[in-house]
Amino acid sequence: NEVIIYLLDDTSDERIGEIGETLKAMNNVSSVTLYSREEAFADLKANMSDYTEVFDSLGDDNPLPDAFRIRVADISRMSETLKATEQIAGVDYVSSPDSFVELLTETRRIITIVASAIIIALLIVSMVIISNTTRASVFSRRREISIMQSVGATKGFIRFPFFIEGMITGFLAGCFATLLTWFSYDSLVNLLGKYLQVKDRDKLVETVQQMIDEPGPCLLEACVLEEGMVFPMIAPGKSVDDIMVTKDKLFVYGE
Repeated sequence: NEVIIYLLDDTSDERIGEIGETLKAMNNVSSVTLYSREEAFADLKANMSDYTEVFDSLGDDNPLPDAFRIRVADISRMSETLKATEQIAGVDYVSSPDSFVELLTETRRIITIVASAIIIALLIVSMVIISNTTRASVFSRRREISIMQSVGATKGFIRFPFFIEGMITGFLAGCFATLLTWFSYDSLVNLLGKYLQVKDRDKLVETVQQMIDEPGPCLLEACVLEEGMVFPMIAPGKSVDDIMVTKDKLFVYGE
C-alpha cells in the first residue's frame, strides 16, 4: 500500500512543504514521508557500492528527484487516491503497485464472498443444532421439569440450569475451536510454503541459498530501489554504442 510521488526538479523547498501538507490532509493517506533527492542518492550509492566509477562520473550532479512516500489506508480506493495526487501542482509522476493492488483487491473480494457464504451456512447449521439439542435436553428431563412445575417452581428457576449448562458447553466448545484453528492455521501456512524477503544486497546470496535449502515451496521477494540501475544500461556521458551488458563488459556492435 506504499506509493511514491516524484516531484519536478525545479520544485522549491516551500512548495515541497505545501505538497506534504496537502498529502497529509487526504482522507485515504495514513502516513507521509519526505524522501529527499540527497537521501535517495545516498541510499542508491550504498546499495550499489560496486559501481563507484559510475557515480564518480556524475560529479556533484544528482539526477534523482525529491519524492514523497505515502501509505494508503484503504487499497480499494487506491485509484481514487492516485488521481488526486496526480492533480497536485509540482508532481511529476506517481509510482504505485497497480497490478498487485488490483489482484489483492479482487482476491479479497472473492475471499469475502466465500467467507460470508460459509459464515451464513455455519450460522444456519448452528441454529438447527442448538434447537435440536435444546429440544432433546428438555425432553430427556421432562420428568424433572414436571415435578418442579408441580411444586410451584417459576419458569425462570426451571430455565436457569439450562442457561448455565449452555454457557459451560459453549465456553468449552469455543476453547476447543480456538486451539483447533490455531494449530490448523500454522499447519496450513507451513504447507503452502515459506516467505522470504531480502532488502540488503549483501544478504542476497545467503537468502537465495536459504530459499534453495527449503524442503517445500518458498517465495523470495527481492526489494530493489526503483532508481536502481539495471543491465543493459548506458552510463552517464556515453552513447548508445557503449551499452553496458554487465559491470565490466560493453556491448560492441558487429562482434
